[in-house]
Amino acid sequence: MGIQPVQPRAPEGRSMSALNVACILEQAHYKPGDQAPEGYLAWHEWAEVQHKAGLRQKQCGRCGLWRYPQQLSATIDRVELTGMRKRKATRVTVETPVCNACDKTPNARLTGPQREAHRNKEEHDHE
Repeated sequence: MGIQPVQPRAPEGRSMSALNVACILEQAHYKPGDQAPEGYLAWHEWAEVQHKAGLRQKQCGRCGLWRYPQQLSATIDRVELTGMRKRKATRVTVETPVCNACDKTPNARLTGPQREAHRNKEEHDHE
């Protein structure tokens, strides 16, 4: 016996000229803490997994975009704000995280003779 092809039939009152199309999109399986993928649909699948795992986004203090914790650097910007409340000056320190894209801190510090040569070159370039 074998598998017999099934002939499609139009629902009652419709002609066969109308085609029903279904697209199946296969995405990678993401885990909480994975880095964000490229692409719009992939990012939304990834973000859903992060959110279901309890991870929440924070706003980058420099670019203003909302990022998940694995997209944030260890750098935190601190700004002291002053204001008046009931005729008394108040000071509040506001801390904001910085995303990896905005964090431009160097990976290593120069020490020794290379540092002096680098510093002299910078001073020479500014003259």
